[in-house]
Amino acid sequence: MVQVVKISPLRSLALALVLISAGCAVSTVRRKPLPEEQAEQKRPPGAAVHYDHAEDAPEISRGVGNSDAVVVLWPRIVPKNETKEVLELAGLVQSRLESIARAAGAKTVEKRPAPERVCPRPNGCQGPSLGAVVTVKDKACAVAVVVGPPGPSNLELFSLSGSMEFKSKAVPFREPPESSVTITEFAKCDELLKNLTENAVLPGQPEVESRLKSLIAGSGN
Repeated sequence: MVQVVKISPLRSLALALVLISAGCAVSTVRRKPLPEEQAEQKRPPGAAVHYDHAEDAPEISRGVGNSDAVVVLWPRIVPKNETKEVLELAGLVQSRLESIARAAGAKTVEKRPAPERVCPRPNGCQGPSLGAVVTVKDKACAVAVVVGPPGPSNLELFSLSGSMEFKSKAVPFREPPESSVTITEFAKCDELLKNLTENAVLPGQPEVESRLKSLIAGSGN
């Protein structure tokens, strides 16, 4: 005959807790806080958490280079045009800027993807930057180069292809450079594409290379 032992409800609960505890290993080693938790711990009460570049527009470069690197930005296209032919032209212009940077003595070239065309606020890029304004009108094209010294400095404008006038060759940091450019004579897009593809030296290329070389050397003159 089996004897039945009655257990009170409180005793049953205590026994269950003992069994659960025996089957679970609890670590007493404190894990390393996540960056988000560290930011939460450091922020003053009521202050919002801010992460660098978290709210940047896609046009702002996620790379800022360093003292040994030239940042080659994606060209601005004026007026905005995302047809296959114009994007191909912009890509070739950016590749030519990369070639200019290497010829000027850049140890490293950081080529940014579309649509990253400006250095971030408030500190700009750590090294010099190269960008361009590609203007397309029907089958006519013109290209201005935008040279940026390190930091949030004024940008400098140079003609690469086509003839143009500048309201001012110095453009304040993060101001749209195209507002200072007036095209007086376009080049044929077909000829520009051919010159870029065949690696022919463009009219304004030596001046851009010379200016960038002085920035890389640290003279800024």
